[in-house]
Amino acid sequence: MDTALGFAERITLLHYGEVIVEGTRAEVVADPRTREVYLGD
Repeated sequence: MDTALGFAERITLLHYGEVIVEGTRAEVVADPRTREVYLGD
């Protein structure tokens, strides 16, 4: 995920085929769903 965040201008995160977060790096990192799904918080 760090690699994608470093290169992409826009990011779309999928969870079981469903878009859960979409936006810029800052928006994706700030979204609580990112932490919940990808970091287990």
